[in-house]
Amino acid sequence: MVGNATVMGRPAEHAAMDAERNAVVVDVGLGALCVAMGLLYASRGALPYWWLTAVIALLTAALAWADDHGVVGGWTTVAVVAAFGVAVLALGLVAGPAVVSAVLPAVLAGIVPYRLYYGVVRPVPAGRVADVGERAL
Repeated sequence: MVGNATVMGRPAEHAAMDAERNAVVVDVGLGALCVAMGLLYASRGALPYWWLTAVIALLTAALAWADDHGVVGGWTTVAVVAAFGVAVLALGLVAGPAVVSAVLPAVLAGIVPYRLYYGVVRPVPAGRVADVGERAL
């Protein structure tokens, strides 16, 4: 096309919409899968730790917001996720598997409402669109 930006033979605005849709589909799909897996593997012993599930979901959404809006990124995000993984393992060793079965569904459960808000209600932040780019689902 002459005078218009194209990406892989399509107008640039279509490529951006595809990246936004991919971000929503991937994030909501992974979050829903994690919640389903957590519900399948959760034990009755996890019920007293419902508050921990809510806290972890909120922290996950906060980290996603910070990453999408450029507050943190790169190695900072990797360090936070690694520290969280170590904390979950330590918590499992100290408090038992019931706590871990309460925490694991929440890890990506916080992503679902966040991505529905920043993807359906409001536009996907430019940082996330850039991360997705032209990747395949």
